[in-house]
Amino acid sequence: MTLFKALIVSEGLFHDKMIIMKINVVVKPGSSREEIEEVLVSDSEHERELTIWTHARAHDGEANKKVIEMIADYYDVPKTSVRLVRGANSRVKVFEI
Repeated sequence: MTLFKALIVSEGLFHDKMIIMKINVVVKPGSSREEIEEVLVSDSEHERELTIWTHARAHDGEANKKVIEMIADYYDVPKTSVRLVRGANSRVKVFEI
């Protein structure tokens, strides 16, 4: 899956700008596997969340760092483009790309 880009026309010039998207994520730290599964949360095909299993433990932000890496790889964006918005100390998190 790739991140979508929007071309914005301003006075005849094209500007390439990333669309910010929010992702609801359920994290399973300390798991025996490392995997991402996209889950449909309602009847709308646009309402999805990710469930992420990681070996990293929920200690000193280790799991959060690993989840950021995994999301960046999943959406093929740099790690610096992924930001934890909510849920730093929770298994249910919101990330922004």
